[in-house]
Amino acid sequence: MTLFSHAQLDKAKSNFFSSVSHELRTPLTLILGPLEDILTGPDKDKLDKKQREKLTIVNRHANRLLSMVNKLLDFSSIEGGRMNFKYRPVKVGPLARDIASLFRDAIERTKIEYIIDCDDDPPDSLPVYLSPDLLEKIVFNLVGNAFKYSTSGTICVRLRSTRAEAVLSVSDTGIGIPETELSKIFDRFHRVEASKMATGTGIGLALTLELVKMIGGQLEGER
Repeated sequence: MTLFSHAQLDKAKSNFFSSVSHELRTPLTLILGPLEDILTGPDKDKLDKKQREKLTIVNRHANRLLSMVNKLLDFSSIEGGRMNFKYRPVKVGPLARDIASLFRDAIERTKIEYIIDCDDDPPDSLPVYLSPDLLEKIVFNLVGNAFKYSTSGTICVRLRSTRAEAVLSVSDTGIGIPETELSKIFDRFHRVEASKMATGTGIGLALTLELVKMIGGQLEGER
């Protein structure tokens, strides 16, 4: 019997998911294009209520699957050293605020309160060099994770800036994480099975941690 280490098993999973993800992304994109045309195009009013509800569900889950596929491909790119971004001086507060605002419509349609409280950069602070694309992926992953596990209550995106650092936090009043699971949430492929809503690949927060490291930051979770 051959025994494999956790690292070897994780690498095997990553290689498998990466291979499958490449095959899934194109058909998913081809499905979503016509779906969105139907739901938002000039003929959208021809749909009756039941048709619209069913197509909206299909669209939501197809987008969710595409998001998983993209995360797996991002992880594969990081491991293979193929993820390259341009770093430039940015205003972190306004940028984080703009990215977080992209979720407002989707979150507020579910009657969840959505608070964005991001400071402007201090006037005397030095330029912060980072990749806007990386920050967008980080904010999307964190807010998307909060939204996924919240059915009511509040989601809050907050950023506090000083001359020395910028601290971004995403909090929610969702189902929560058991204390015993908190130290494992950034482990690759780990899923919090205690949750009845446990879904996905277990790679979202592990990917986010790697992206945060790429901009020289730290990522922590708390209850």
